[in-house]
Amino acid sequence: MKRSKLSFAAASAILVLTIAACGVQGTRTEDTAVNTTEPLVTETEPITEPATEPITEPVTEPVTEPVTEPVTEPVTEPATDPVTEAVTEPVTEPVTEPVTEPVTEPVTEPVTEPVTEPVTEPITEPITESVTPEYVPTGTEFEGLYFEDPIVVANYSTSASPGSAYSRMYVLRDGRMICAWPSTSGGKRCMKAVFSEDDGLTWGPIQVLFYGVDQTKTLANVDIIQLESGRILIAYRSNDKAASGGYSSIRIHASDDNCKTFYPHSIVCEMQQTGLKDGVSWGLWEPDFCIVNGKLMCFFAIGQTVTARPTIPSTDIYEWDETAQKWKKAAYTSDDTGKTVRNGMPIVDSLKNGGYLMSVETKRFKNIRGSSLLPFLLYSADGSHWKGLCCTFLPNNSAWGGAPYWVELPDGRIVVAFQTEVDINGTALDTDKDNCRITKIVISKKGVAVPDLKLADWSKSFDPFDTAKGKFGNWPGMLIHNNYLYIYTSTNDPTGRIELVRAYVGNLTK
Repeated sequence: MKRSKLSFAAASAILVLTIAACGVQGTRTEDTAVNTTEPLVTETEPITEPATEPITEPVTEPVTEPVTEPVTEPVTEPATDPVTEAVTEPVTEPVTEPVTEPVTEPVTEPVTEPVTEPVTEPITEPITESVTPEYVPTGTEFEGLYFEDPIVVANYSTSASPGSAYSRMYVLRDGRMICAWPSTSGGKRCMKAVFSEDDGLTWGPIQVLFYGVDQTKTLANVDIIQLESGRILIAYRSNDKAASGGYSSIRIHASDDNCKTFYPHSIVCEMQQTGLKDGVSWGLWEPDFCIVNGKLMCFFAIGQTVTARPTIPSTDIYEWDETAQKWKKAAYTSDDTGKTVRNGMPIVDSLKNGGYLMSVETKRFKNIRGSSLLPFLLYSADGSHWKGLCCTFLPNNSAWGGAPYWVELPDGRIVVAFQTEVDINGTALDTDKDNCRITKIVISKKGVAVPDLKLADWSKSFDPFDTAKGKFGNWPGMLIHNNYLYIYTSTNDPTGRIELVRAYVGNLTK
């Protein structure tokens, strides 16, 4: 908002006239630094000559120094009578003719205008803007959120049928934002990234962070965290999958120089599988970091295995042992006591009021939704023992709601993002493939505590990217940063790119 402001030079000049005429000092902090000595000599030139002849030594000091030296000597050295005559009478008797017009005009105009304008305009408007900042949300409104236009984070493909990029975004301690995703460069599997130095408004060029240790294995499903020490960790899965088995692992690369270079750090978990039925979903997938009770944890999904435990797909929790410099199995596995055939893609974080929340994609509702994956929440008071909470999206048709991600708004509501084909189910675009799904979100009701959430407490679904028909928006992620909610997705609308949208949440309070 632009506002007109009175020139400080003009205000100072007018204020000088006021001081010369009546000895009034301005009340603005900015005006107290104005030197009144030279302007007063100019205005009192008519007073100099008449004051020399009719006024003797007692009056010489009151006229010259009371104005220049703020009335110190007239009060101290001259007696009461000289001060009285110097302040009151010189205007009337000794300096009648020379002072009549100079005193009359400066007293009339400066007292009226300079005192009014400098105090009113310069002080009123700056204080108004700094004390009561105005923010007018723009964009499409949804459940109290106003979404801005999409921002291009990276163009990762220009082909007619670009694959999607499973990306994760994180705010580093130096203020930069990083967005990383698995890709290839020169035919080699690698991790790529882009950085932003202006809170995600613009992004730098794509760069390769590191290459896979074993190029015979995949490099996918990324997550990022920066530790108290400053070390940056990037987790990913590295699998070599055959039809009935193979090798699977969760690995970590690290950087100790703020993402300039990376090196292999550790292996969270690895397994070799054989003898599985063809087509069975198996292996280790989708790692996610979380600090639980001050300890670094890595959550990841496990597909069906032939090991004794788990016997069904679950979410495993591994804890980093700093002394031993290795990962160890935590005491609990959130397999939901056999109620589901999948708890995939875990996203875990702490809640502002205590406790922890985890979102997963699940087939818990297979009796009514068949093989459809749906977003589901689990809650834990201690970060170790988890219980099923509620589904956040249950469409009338058999559409999916996979790859969920969640954040907590400042007012306590939970936002869950996921990919779904709910709006295209049963159409020619319904191919049951990832490239026909779009990113949508749902928001919980305000005032409902997280442990009490149920299916009825969720809003309708909404696409903040307004994805064009026939285009996809996959693998969503979110974060809260500098009073904004960030939602990002991999899309081919109009080309293969990662996009994000922001919504201002600084005005949301509990």
